[in-house]
Amino acid sequence: MLLLDVPYPDVAALFEAGTERALTAPVRARVAFDEVDLLAPVVRPCRIVVVGLNYRAHAAETGAEIPAEPAFFCVDGGPVVGPGDQIVLPPAAPDFVDYEGEVGVVIARAAYNVPVEDAWSFIGGLTCVNDVSARDLQAAALAEAGSPGLGFSKAMDTFKPIGPAVVTMESFSLPLDIGLTTTVNGETQQHGRTTDLIFGIPNLVSAVSRMVTLQPGDLICTGTPSGIGAAAGRFLKPGDVVEVMVEGVGTLSNRVATYQSITEPPAPLS
Repeated sequence: MLLLDVPYPDVAALFEAGTERALTAPVRARVAFDEVDLLAPVVRPCRIVVVGLNYRAHAAETGAEIPAEPAFFCVDGGPVVGPGDQIVLPPAAPDFVDYEGEVGVVIARAAYNVPVEDAWSFIGGLTCVNDVSARDLQAAALAEAGSPGLGFSKAMDTFKPIGPAVVTMESFSLPLDIGLTTTVNGETQQHGRTTDLIFGIPNLVSAVSRMVTLQPGDLICTGTPSGIGAAAGRFLKPGDVVEVMVEGVGTLSNRVATYQSITEPPAPLS
């Protein structure tokens, strides 16, 4: 692994400055990959956009109709953690926490009202995301007013592991056809391909950008394939290891912990 001598804290800052600067940056050190502790590649996105029911197979397993338009909601960057960090079951809702392996899209430059045909040029790269969700809070928010809110079901501390890297788009062929696999304790729970997306990545970027200005480092979680824990009544327990593998990106691995087993709250990212 090469450690470059650049003044950017994460890839969001690098995208904003222009990735070509990294190509000519001096090498500070060369280290073995297993000697490095990787952090979340985007330290704190301004905005995380979560897309619901965007794989045909996942819509089928929930009994939902194929949506006519993509459904979005946003959380801030607070729940982001990196590879190897713990997913902490929250005191408010520890019993029905679920995994959602997803392909994450990292925005490279400010995007507003972007046409679908131009959307790829606003994308810096792809990463692995685990869109961890408290299903009881999610169900309550969908069923009645006055609940903690749908956003909180996906916005608890540590609920958005991302990584291990952001791989830039020149590494992928278009139209995009890559696999996504989620395992729990080594057993495959989810497997799908981006060809099963109901709304493709350019459509998602375009649709979000018609509502808000996407900024460098913003993250779009593009949806999860079938095989979520809630479908089988199997939820995450302390000690579980969840791995999200995206073809061409790598593997994001996180262990689940109970809040009683940690001595202090997760440290905020800086």
